[in-house]
Amino acid sequence: MKRPQKLAVMLVPTPPYEICGLDEDLPIKEVRRSLLISIADSNPIRALELSRMWPDMGLTKLARKWAAEDPVEMIRAVAKTNDPEVQRVMTLVGLEWMASKHTGSEMIGLAMELPAHLREPALTMTAYHWWKSAPAEAEAWGMRVEDPVARRKFLWALYDGRSQSAPEETAASLAGIPDLILRDRIAAKVAESWARQNPPAAAGWAASLPEGLSSETLAIAHRSAAYKWTEKSPVDSLAWFSSLPNSPAKQAAADGVATALKKMHSIDEINSLVEANSEMSESDRSLIMSRVPAEPKVEN
Repeated sequence: MKRPQKLAVMLVPTPPYEICGLDEDLPIKEVRRSLLISIADSNPIRALELSRMWPDMGLTKLARKWAAEDPVEMIRAVAKTNDPEVQRVMTLVGLEWMASKHTGSEMIGLAMELPAHLREPALTMTAYHWWKSAPAEAEAWGMRVEDPVARRKFLWALYDGRSQSAPEETAASLAGIPDLILRDRIAAKVAESWARQNPPAAAGWAASLPEGLSSETLAIAHRSAAYKWTEKSPVDSLAWFSSLPNSPAKQAAADGVATALKKMHSIDEINSLVEANSEMSESDRSLIMSRVPAEPKVEN
């Protein structure tokens, strides 16, 4: 497309096909897309500015085109623009491209250069990719960060990702996390993820959680394990529940057991199941049944 034609497409909402010499059946969206890709070859920043005038074009395609050539240059360039949405989208796309060709330490070095409002999402994405390729290195770097806010955000993103695919490994790292608030959050996340994958193991872990965790986290761990285990094997989960010492954590486990039972059985069936468990004490039976509301009476 010649320069006058480009200008016409940019300036006129509906392109004057007679002037541009274009097929009048060609959708304006396709014309704009071709134009932006062409401009991006020589002036990617200008292409980005134009894409904001035409929201249906999307930033992501332009970002990928530029990032494929030099993601580091792109991230540094867009950090100097004045459009927060452009900065956010381009930074995340750039880091995605970097992840395939750069080390985690290179990615984190660039992330730490960015302005504060871009650093947080950059740290989160870097943590996600870094733990998959070199978890020990990523964890060691996170522990050394001097800025407490950056350290907490990075480590949270790191352990959050790990807890979803490897909750047992993440649980083993808890004792080495000095930040008690962060440790508490991670423990709760591990409990939920592990309960989905292996309820008996999660239940055993919940009963041996380290000291210093909040009562809320202990409750989440017991409630999550009880709920998921009851879905798979009510008899086994009730036996585990009965073995717990009286505590707020046991109250939370009762919540999890009762909630799962209510999804699967009627009130009479739940009562029969609980009564049939010879290992349960009367107080344990009452604790479960107190969380199962009576079915409403139907008036004739």
